[in-house]
Amino acid sequence: MLNDLRGDEVTHREFYRAALSAAGALQVPDITPNVQGRLTTREVILNTARELEDTGISAYNGAGRFIRAPQNLLVAGKIVSVEARHAAAIRDMLQPNTDFFANVTNLAPLGANEAQGLDAAATPSQVLAAASPYLPVPVSIGSAPTR
Repeated sequence: MLNDLRGDEVTHREFYRAALSAAGALQVPDITPNVQGRLTTREVILNTARELEDTGISAYNGAGRFIRAPQNLLVAGKIVSVEARHAAAIRDMLQPNTDFFANVTNLAPLGANEAQGLDAAATPSQVLAAASPYLPVPVSIGSAPTR
């Protein structure tokens, strides 16, 4: 399953590389994430994968308002739905036959509201803070989008 998820992630990365390049925006460098100590047991690997998927989902949800091209917003919406399926599958692997696959309670700090059935929508700064432990070098978002 993790190999299938990886394949989706590579496809998503390449879409954004192409879209950002076509828009004359930044070039997306290759970054090897820092996963030292996070590949020790099945549970640690799955929790790391869940954390990364959850961060990605909150990033997509928060970034939607900044995407100007309708066709890119459409693709981002399709990608975030796949990311949500990834997160649910990983949660189900962690706690099979429970409702953990749909639990967003732990995402409240990023804006999730389980009572309203709403997932997290993080700001660029929140995403960077959540991702920074995995980044081998410091990353700056520059000036945050205003629209």
